[in-house]
Amino acid sequence: MNSDETSDADGELTDGATVAYDFADLLRDKSLVGGFIWDWVNQDLNDTTADGEAFQFYHSDGPDGAFCLNGLVWSDRDPQPELWELKHCHQPVGVADADVAAGEVYISNRYNFTSLDGVEGRWELTADGEPLRSGDFGVDISPGETRRVSLPVEAPSSPGAGVEYRLTVRFTLAESTTYADAGHEIAFEQLAVPVDAPEPEIATLDSMGPLSVDEGGDITISGDGFEYVVAEDAGTLSSMAYEGTDLLDRGPLFNSWRAPVMNEIQQWGSAPALSWYEAGLDELTHSVESVGAERRDESLVEVAVEGFAEGAEPARRLATPDRSEHDNDGVLTGEAGIVTGASGQAVEFTDDGSLSLGQSESLDVTDPGLTIEFWVHPGEPQEGGAAQVYVSKGGRQYLLKRRERGRDGYLEFVFNADGWHVADGPVPDDWTEGWHHVAGVWDGSEITLFVDGE
Repeated sequence: MNSDETSDADGELTDGATVAYDFADLLRDKSLVGGFIWDWVNQDLNDTTADGEAFQFYHSDGPDGAFCLNGLVWSDRDPQPELWELKHCHQPVGVADADVAAGEVYISNRYNFTSLDGVEGRWELTADGEPLRSGDFGVDISPGETRRVSLPVEAPSSPGAGVEYRLTVRFTLAESTTYADAGHEIAFEQLAVPVDAPEPEIATLDSMGPLSVDEGGDITISGDGFEYVVAEDAGTLSSMAYEGTDLLDRGPLFNSWRAPVMNEIQQWGSAPALSWYEAGLDELTHSVESVGAERRDESLVEVAVEGFAEGAEPARRLATPDRSEHDNDGVLTGEAGIVTGASGQAVEFTDDGSLSLGQSESLDVTDPGLTIEFWVHPGEPQEGGAAQVYVSKGGRQYLLKRRERGRDGYLEFVFNADGWHVADGPVPDDWTEGWHHVAGVWDGSEITLFVDGE
């Protein structure tokens, strides 16, 4: 489609046509498939703190069965909030607005073979969450069909100022089944009821009581029954008291951190979270340059804070230049040093060190044929015999590593080109005693792993 063909589309067109879907659209599009669940349950490890409190965690390199914490239920099978969203996405009864102000809705039976004669419907009209009226209704609709249904909603003729009205429609089992008791809710939907409600009155300064301000170091602002304190050294609220009760432990400070997910911290991918730690985003320090108050009205005081949030000092970063036409210069992260190698200089890594070449398309496998080779002087595996990854391309498009000791400790060359290809074998007896040349080769039909030419 071009912009002329879509000139009547809703919304704004900026750079030509834009195709957009919501989930209801996707459900109706029979040419699409997807949205499958990757992990049903968290795959974590269990441990206890020093004081005996149980907790769950995952190891970033994934030993001993711990892999992903992205399930719909916790490892003890308690539901997580997203399980309710999944239930709503997969619910077998759909509801859409026909003329909800007049009580008209569309109800769709999404079952393939089951009618809705065994389902009971119930509707409820609320005003700002408070029930106004409700009722029951029957829904005998054949599989795959949609019907316009009239409900005696009776939207209010004199709505309250600023009040939001909602129609909630629920569907429950009329009788017990092998998977649930009678009354179990299988679907629900909530629709906004359009009403011509007056806007709520906006409070004016004239209607508010006067404020007093004390700027002796910390800034204290008080009024009828309340007192706020902005700390001079922290540049944020240190107290928020109402009727003699302090409601605040500490005021807000700038925060740039969230815990990284597994795919952001593991070395087999691009591991962007390693740079977050390096930049100190998880441990920002805050400094305050000035805190001041300005009275704008007897009932309005503005507090201005000028401050600074600082991460870690920039680390000295080493680079390995790429002399090919692709310019995939490598950047060393973590603790790494330059040492004498098998021929010339080499990079020595510690446990958290890595060499990143970025995400250049020149590193992708696009044609039959792939060779990965390098010299390595391996150290002993980490405690517990964790895997040693030597070369990897994000998403495991290709990977050359030594498997974890608990598996077999073999070298493994893996890549994905129209399916997974694997070559593996044991390491030499002198593996950790000197330099070794390692190469993984795929000629388009056969995959071979070489160690010291063998």
